[in-house]
Order: sequence, then structure tokens, then C-alpha cells
Amino acid sequence: MIFIMNKSIKKRKPNIIKEFICEKCGNKYTLKKTPNKGRLKLCGECLRKAARKRARNAKYYEKPKYKIRCRKWRLETYYGLSLENYETMLKVQNGVCAICGKTNGKKPLVVDHSHRLNKIRGLLCDKCNRAIGTFNDDPHILQKAILYLKDGGNNYGKN
Repeated sequence: MIFIMNKSIKKRKPNIIKEFICEKCGNKYTLKKTPNKGRLKLCGECLRKAARKRARNAKYYEKPKYKIRCRKWRLETYYGLSLENYETMLKVQNGVCAICGKTNGKKPLVVDHSHRLNKIRGLLCDKCNRAIGTFNDDPHILQKAILYLKDGGNNYGKN
């Protein structure tokens, strides 16, 4: 089957690049067409900032259903852990951090996992999770830190 092009089709006009000045920051930027009427003439950076601000302020993102759905997605995607399994782990730990025994305030406890073995170790508060990450999940470095704290730093740098 052969398709014949209709000769009555109008040729597209070439894209005309125009230069504008951002109404918010004053920087020059170019567009292939004139912005829509009623729309502020903003550069790409200012448009992105405005979009982020709108998204943060949107009431939809504050709804509990949305937060639960996002939490469930994150747990399943990053850790292969269902929300029910997370709740079970939380019950086993009595709702507190596995290291310091404190809650994480209003925030949920984070899932601690071994990057090397790809295995979940437990639920931690933000501070303990960051501390372990800072020490590169290395028990030897953590042991040195414990000795340093116990010794009061008197034997600093000695092995």
C-alpha cells in the first residue's frame, strides 16, 4: 500500500526563537514561541521553583491516605518490605529504636539495612541510622569510637 501526501497541507512555519526577560529574576531567556496570554513570563528556573512551591503547598500531599501510600511504596520498592511486616517489626521492638531505645518523635523509625549483604537489620531512629552510616557500617571503627569515648580521648590516635 502506498500513501500519497496531500499537496494541500500547509508547510509548518519555522520555529522563531524569541528572547524574553524573566518577570521574577530579570534574567534573559529564549523560547521558541510566545508564552500564553495571562501566563507570567518566567525563565525555566523560576518556573521550576514556582511548581515546587505549588506542589509543597498542595493539600493533597498532606492527606494521610497519600502519606500511607507513599510510605508503602517506599518500603516495598527500596527494601522489599510490606507495610504489615514493618508494623510487625515495630511491635517486636516496642515502637522504639533498636540501638538507643527512643522513639523518632512524630517521624516513623527508618529501616536499617546492610548495603553489602542487602539484608534488613532492624528499625532505627534518624540519629542512630546516620551514626552507623557515618562509620561506614564498620564494627571496628565503631569499637574505636567506643574506646575513645570511654577513655575520654586520653589515648587519642594510639592503636
